[in-house]
Amino acid sequence: MTYLLAKYGFSTLLAALVGMVAGFSTFDCQRMLKQRWPLWHGLVVVLYGVGLAVALLKWLPGAPGLWLETALLLLTGWFVGLWLGGRLARLRCAGQTRRQQVEMPPRPREVVPIYPAAAAPVAADMRPQGLAAPQGGTADTLERINGIGPKNAQVLQSLGIYHFHQIAAWTPENIEWVSNYLDFPGRVAREDWVGQARRILKNPDFQAVPASARRGVDAGQYAGVKPDAEPLPEQGADDLTRIVGLDQGTAQILHALGIHRIAQIARWNADNVTWIDDYLDGQGRVTDQNWVAQAQALQG
Repeated sequence: MTYLLAKYGFSTLLAALVGMVAGFSTFDCQRMLKQRWPLWHGLVVVLYGVGLAVALLKWLPGAPGLWLETALLLLTGWFVGLWLGGRLARLRCAGQTRRQQVEMPPRPREVVPIYPAAAAPVAADMRPQGLAAPQGGTADTLERINGIGPKNAQVLQSLGIYHFHQIAAWTPENIEWVSNYLDFPGRVAREDWVGQARRILKNPDFQAVPASARRGVDAGQYAGVKPDAEPLPEQGADDLTRIVGLDQGTAQILHALGIHRIAQIARWNADNVTWIDDYLDGQGRVTDQNWVAQAQALQG
């Protein structure tokens, strides 16, 4: 082998240089732990191992054995060069990665709102009109409305809603928009925020009663005569929203009062209408929208 190294030393060095070029050029920076070597390299490695065993055990005498040792010497140079080329390429890739990290601008911090407006599947023009700042420099205590806690009050203020008169003026479209923005569809109508705001404006000492507790409210607290309540029919309640102006939130309030059927509304007298008007929001919408006549027409 020493004789072969002296005779073929230059050839071995050349094989190492070729292997180094191959290792450097085929290294994949995207996969730092692997080199993109041709598939036939695996076969060469196997043959190299077999040939090395034959040469060490002197199983192939004479000229064939000499040729085998020469081939093994050149392959050894090739493999050493291939390994060195891969190491150099790895160092190059590591340097590029460090430069990219230094040059890459910091990623801006993503700010996710508590209640993303994009989550509301309603048009932006349905959003209630807000104010730039509270009128008079002081916001109303919106938490007086049942259903508005400190967190919801903060969100409403971020929308420019600071006062009861703003909530009292909301349209059905505004109510839907706010409900979806808060990610509680139907909540504003169900808890009658608008009606509560109107009653607070009408009577500053008014204490709102949650819809869930209104069944036991003192009937004498309101003008007129409270309509008679009835148990929920076995077949279920009527769809009270068939009456124009009676939304789902108001229907739930009426259910809490024991008003489940359109026929009950059709039987209301003037005192009943006055009581319901005062109980809901004090704005006279039962009278203005003529719920009783509508109910009678639906019955007829």
